[in-house]
Amino acid sequence: MKLSFSKRIRDAVHGFINWDSSEYSLVDKPVFQRLRGIKQLAMAYLVYPCATHTRFDHSLGVFHIASLMTEKLLNEKNEKEEKSLIRKAALLHDLGHGPFSHVSEDALERFYDRGKVKPESKEKIHEMITRDIVQKTKTLDLSDIDKNNICRLLKEGYGIHLYKDIVSGPLDADKLNYLLRDSLFCGVKYGIYDLEQILNSMCREKWDDSDECLMLDDDGVFSLEQFILAKYYITNQVYKHRIRRISDSMISRAIIWGVEKDEIVDLKKLYSYDGSGDFVENYILWDDDRFLLEFSKKEYKGKVIFDMIKRLKERKLFKRIYSESVSNFEDFPSIPYELGKITVEDPKSRDIESKISDKLNLKPYEVIFKVYTSKNVYGGSKESEEQIMIKTSDGIKPFSEKSSLFNSIGKEFFDREIECYAAVEYSDAQEKSKKEREYKTLISDIIKSEFTSGGEIDHGYK
Repeated sequence: MKLSFSKRIRDAVHGFINWDSSEYSLVDKPVFQRLRGIKQLAMAYLVYPCATHTRFDHSLGVFHIASLMTEKLLNEKNEKEEKSLIRKAALLHDLGHGPFSHVSEDALERFYDRGKVKPESKEKIHEMITRDIVQKTKTLDLSDIDKNNICRLLKEGYGIHLYKDIVSGPLDADKLNYLLRDSLFCGVKYGIYDLEQILNSMCREKWDDSDECLMLDDDGVFSLEQFILAKYYITNQVYKHRIRRISDSMISRAIIWGVEKDEIVDLKKLYSYDGSGDFVENYILWDDDRFLLEFSKKEYKGKVIFDMIKRLKERKLFKRIYSESVSNFEDFPSIPYELGKITVEDPKSRDIESKISDKLNLKPYEVIFKVYTSKNVYGGSKESEEQIMIKTSDGIKPFSEKSSLFNSIGKEFFDREIECYAAVEYSDAQEKSKKEREYKTLISDIIKSEFTSGGEIDHGYK
């Protein structure tokens, strides 16, 4: 028998979303309503004005797609409880996001208590916080058994691989939702794909002596290709957009320097995850607006975070003064290797920033040096979608064998990009062009001097 729905919500992407009363009661709780205040793409609205959608509506969309997947894949009579569990886990999967969504992750990874918290390989801190919120928030209408089962499903799965695939896998409800939602609200067409065909072609099968997992039949190959290309295009055109990267970097710099340099107590408390109930109680009180309001108060004037927030509010962003592929330094073998080890706010990157800011007569925090990893569409698919199996008349085959498109692309591409942002201004396009040429020479030479035995070259900036 089908689930009995008593509520429905109209969504901009999926139309009506149906709920039963127990699911709808979770949406009404303050801990879930908090997600209305956390934008899905941080400050991407500075370049895509309508990109003000939130983790709240994203979570509703993930719930909806997970519901469609369970209706397609799970047995109505024998797996009724599992269907309800998967729907609730999909709904609650993002409770652990901090202000500005993924931008907070840099700070959480940097400041969590390593003596008390032991993340598993590739596990993100906000995922651990999500499980803590589910377990420790008393106002959620969930039994202790439901809380334990939801956390188990979100972490390692729930006995059957298929259940985990729906909420966290290469073709999960999260990915299927955010591409369509981000594409719509950014006003672009890059993330569009045929969701209906993917859902119709989903099936469950055992493979390679494992339990049942999510697969597609032959009819789903072309729609999966379209999905992967959509993810590739929106990643490069939206998520990696210059303004998006700059604004994200400015927020991250504000947080990390606010904790380490300015020693702001409330900021440290917000990001020093220790797995305690006290941390969760404080964490769920914060969203984007509270963050911007609190740290723009006059008492923080003169602090890095005050200046960064003022700049972001007034859209006086740092400029990208340098963009170069690491491969262009292949004549200096140590440079690609050393740059590959640089992480967020790495001491080596701070050394480079200090040298650049000194030459440009800027404050140290007004220069941000970043190294990004870049992969092409084939490389990206090998990380995730290539794991998807296709059920054919000849047996079960990996997606890579069934897709002539991806087989034609050739070997995996891998590169790293160096970018540098700084608080500079230009009077006109001519000055911008002139300065950018000077910055390119200056920063390239600083990188060479930092990672080779050669001395630094003086370009007369100071």
